[in-house]
Amino acid sequence: MSRRTLRDDKYHVIGYIDVDARTGRQTLLDKYHHKLGYYHPDDDETRDEYYRRVGSGNLLTILLADRRR
Repeated sequence: MSRRTLRDDKYHVIGYIDVDARTGRQTLLDKYHHKLGYYHPDDDETRDEYYRRVGSGNLLTILLADRRR
């Protein structure tokens, strides 16, 4: 499992993306480590924290932007 840290323009941590090396599945976490969504590359779709389909492709950063408003 690898982790990518997401930062805003002032370098404050706003979230993380964990990537499962075996499956490629990505999990989006906010800065408090709460799960916000998932991207499944096999299905090429993004799902929110409740596993509701958000859309086609990797839309994880949109979920993070919605949370920050």
